[in-house]
Amino acid sequence: MAVDLEAKDLREAFEKGTFPNEKQRKSADDNIRKFTKHLRRKLFRSFLWSLFASSIVVGGGFYAGVLGTATGLSIAKTATFAGTFLVAWATLFAIGGPITTFSGEALHEVIHPLLFLFLFVSGVLLILAGVIL
Repeated sequence: MAVDLEAKDLREAFEKGTFPNEKQRKSADDNIRKFTKHLRRKLFRSFLWSLFASSIVVGGGFYAGVLGTATGLSIAKTATFAGTFLVAWATLFAIGGPITTFSGEALHEVIHPLLFLFLFVSGVLLILAGVIL
């Protein structure tokens, strides 16, 4: 919980142990839970949408006869497919952005772009590896 200690009265209350009070702490904890739940739900839903889209493509591949039980998948195609999945997941996750606060420094606001970068860059690396292989 970020505390404004530049104001003289708040610094004095903080040093006495009366600021932040229990109600303010509970409010901050509730906000953290709410933001964390939102971030987790958003990550999970974007994963499910990417999985759904990938399932349609794989199903279409089986239907068209391009994929089958006897068809061997090359490392290049597998890497490209996995990379595309990660890029799609990251993109869907990033749409809409995080819930914002005034300072823009809340934990969920810092984690959101890091998760996006991790998923997106991993996906791009796999796609490029698939193209080169």
